[in-house]
Amino acid sequence: MAKIMLEKELIPQKIMVSSAKRARRTAEILVEETKVNIAVELLDQLYMAEIPFYVDLIKSIPDELERVMLIGHNPGLESLVQMFSNQIESLPAGAMAVLSLPLKSWKDLTPETKGDLVDLYKPKHEKEKEKEK
Repeated sequence: MAKIMLEKELIPQKIMVSSAKRARRTAEILVEETKVNIAVELLDQLYMAEIPFYVDLIKSIPDELERVMLIGHNPGLESLVQMFSNQIESLPAGAMAVLSLPLKSWKDLTPETKGDLVDLYKPKHEKEKEKEK
């Protein structure tokens, strides 16, 4: 995913990550592999977070940040993608959904905000499983 982030110019300015061990490690690997100084914020509340928490968290992002990555857990992240894009997608471990939201300010976000699921990247082993079906 770090390689894709570099190739597609998707490097976040900040990563907000669950304090769970695997989520923290994912953020560490992304920072190491991209070799970019990315602010990382650990949040215990992202473990099993639900939509209202995600919306409040996103609304709290300073407007000078354009690209933020959330690393958390399902079903919350899948629900978030569905709510903002009207698309139902599976997000296996290691997947990356890229959303574009029509906001002038993060504070303008509401559960009714509709954006676009620009891209969805899944780990190679997940793509192979889908082909087998």
